[in-house]
Amino acid sequence: YPVAHSLSPGMHEIIYSILGLDWVYIKKEISPDKLEDFIESIKIDKKIRGFNLTIPHKEAVISLLDEVDEQALQIGAVNTVLKTDAGLKGFNTDWMGFLSDITALLGGPPANKTTLLIGCGGAGLSVLEALSYSNFSTGGESDVYLYDIDRNKAEMVASIPRMNLNLHPINKEDLEETLSLADLLVNASPLGMKEGDFFPLKISPSNMKAGLSVYDLVYNRKTELLKNAEELNLKALGGLGMLAGQGLEAFKIWYGKNLEESKLLSIKTAMVEYLKKEVGRDD
Repeated sequence: YPVAHSLSPGMHEIIYSILGLDWVYIKKEISPDKLEDFIESIKIDKKIRGFNLTIPHKEAVISLLDEVDEQALQIGAVNTVLKTDAGLKGFNTDWMGFLSDITALLGGPPANKTTLLIGCGGAGLSVLEALSYSNFSTGGESDVYLYDIDRNKAEMVASIPRMNLNLHPINKEDLEETLSLADLLVNASPLGMKEGDFFPLKISPSNMKAGLSVYDLVYNRKTELLKNAEELNLKALGGLGMLAGQGLEAFKIWYGKNLEESKLLSIKTAMVEYLKKEVGRDD
């Protein structure tokens, strides 16, 4: 809210077209004071299978739902709601989108990876959930170093225990030393969205661990961080795949049927190509 800029309808229309579904995805602008009325209207509308939410509704909707998925509760935000016979169930697919994309980049799950995470807002919490889930699923454990321009935010996030993660808040002056320990560097902050944004860390052969991989959640442009990583021939990826992935995961929740991995991959590829055109990416 507002949702005029949302790319979700176009992404979902691609899915429906490829699968031959007579489904429609529409944008609806709901002011915060009308959220509860909207939820009640959804419950009695038999044509609606589910819906997505964006800021500021992701947190506020939780108390209005009948059930909330464990990961969404851990993150503290819902972006996808499924209508069931029992009522409305909330999910968070942002972490799923990140996990899918980072797994593709690394060639395997991001378990047992010492990680430096820049940004401890909602996007950062989704990254932590993905790392926690990956370690829990494989019996792994990771150290995650948390940096945020607001030190209090990093400390608050670190104070909440997360399964199979050891969380360490750090200061700006610790970034270079911490990078030398990291297998994975993730930017979950808005830094890089605008040309000229100053990223607080420059990667160089002298301050990085061999085999470092880089993921930047920013998707509207190739950021200076990604350019830096590519100059050093590191595995590096921007956030377009995560954006497509979270949309695809939302669809899978609503669809409720299994799809072949090859079909899912072709759908996601088409979604990423659509997103590139929409945000003006030609790299």
